[in-house]
Amino acid sequence: MHFMYRTVFIKNVWNDLIASIFNNYIDPFAEQYDNAVILFGLNADPEYYNILEDCYQKYEKVIVYNAEPISEYSEENLIRMLEKLSRAQEIWDYDITNTQILKKYNFNVKHRPPLYCENLKKLENQIEPDIDLLFIGRITDHRSSMIKSWIDEPVFSNSQLEEFGWNDLVIHSSNTKFVWLSNIQDSKLINEFIARSKVILDMNRERTGIQTPNIVRMFYPLINNKCVLTPKNKCNIFKDMVVEYDSQEELSILITDLCVRNRWKESTNYDFKLFSDQFKITEGLL
Repeated sequence: MHFMYRTVFIKNVWNDLIASIFNNYIDPFAEQYDNAVILFGLNADPEYYNILEDCYQKYEKVIVYNAEPISEYSEENLIRMLEKLSRAQEIWDYDITNTQILKKYNFNVKHRPPLYCENLKKLENQIEPDIDLLFIGRITDHRSSMIKSWIDEPVFSNSQLEEFGWNDLVIHSSNTKFVWLSNIQDSKLINEFIARSKVILDMNRERTGIQTPNIVRMFYPLINNKCVLTPKNKCNIFKDMVVEYDSQEELSILITDLCVRNRWKESTNYDFKLFSDQFKITEGLL
């Protein structure tokens, strides 16, 4: 089995995703994977068609792993993505809503979210983390506005920026230390920040009422028993293993509840391995 993935700022996301997919869905002794390749995120790459054509010449089986929130796409963008995915022999998708859409168009698609992987349970979490809230991802106007909704007067200094560095932001507000990592590729450093954090925050990409759960962002912290705060969505298969917010107001309330009142510990007592095993049984994979 071979893997190819699109180059992104946070490269370890693909490595972790590949480890999870290989561990949960690929039998290394199955003949169907002897000369096969999975393309991760490449359907969003401008060179997708060329990459796909090249793969068809090299491999007997080509699987496209879709990690794009197509259920949020406009009609025009959806049509464009459907055209791309129509060239794939087989599609694996991280999100159940995406899977349902693609099945309506008779695509050969399988629901394959990232699940528990023993090799990814590697963080040494601090017993008393010194970072209250951590977000890893690019800065957008919408995300900035969400942060401002619960930070009245951001306070940060050169010494704090120097301590955490890498063009990233440290904000103290209401006895809460919030760190935003936006330009960091070192997986060791990312793991260090996650281990030092009480709560891992997931934020909407844009202002939308149909936010697709960012399962690719959430599964690694869940494997490592972190408290995850994420936008509410009826199709979030992780359900009670994460804390969901429905608005900026609720986000502010939950940040105070989890971080200042130290209720984050109550949201780390779950068994993600058991959930993963039950999911595979339901899907007929065990």
